[in-house]
Formats: sequence, structure tokens, C-alpha cells
Amino acid sequence: MFTGSAFSMFGSEKILILIILSISVLMLFDYIQESRGDFVSVLVSQPALVRWAVYLFFVTSIVVYGVYGGDYVQTQFIYFQF
Repeated sequence: MFTGSAFSMFGSEKILILIILSISVLMLFDYIQESRGDFVSVLVSQPALVRWAVYLFFVTSIVVYGVYGGDYVQTQFIYFQF
């Protein structure tokens, strides 16, 4: 029976899903690099809608995970009392 101990090794289920998603994206880039050549040239050859969807995905990912991260806990500003 599954007890959930695999998730405790990574901290939480959310972090485990983030790790699996990140590894999947890296494997996709590696596959494109090996099979079709440079990822940038493959992206440039796509229609504008596909290119902008990829750009928007990357920017959104950077903003969301850069600001909130995997273990985001909202706390007060460190110099709040000064």
C-alpha cells in the first residue's frame, strides 16, 4: 500500500511534480537538439503563433517560479519594523 513516503523525500508533492516537469522539458530540448538540430532554428521556422506561445510559456514560467519558487511562503518584509 502506498504511504506517501516518496513525497516526503522531496519535501512535498508540489516539488516532486515541479522536478518531473523540469526534467521532462530538459529531455524535450535534448530530443529536439539531437533529432532536428539547433532548438532556436527549429523555433524560428515555426509559425508566429507557435513561437509566441513558446515565448509566453518561458516568460510566465520564469516569473512564476522566480517569484514564488517551489516552497514559497509569504512573510513580512525583513525591514518592516525599521
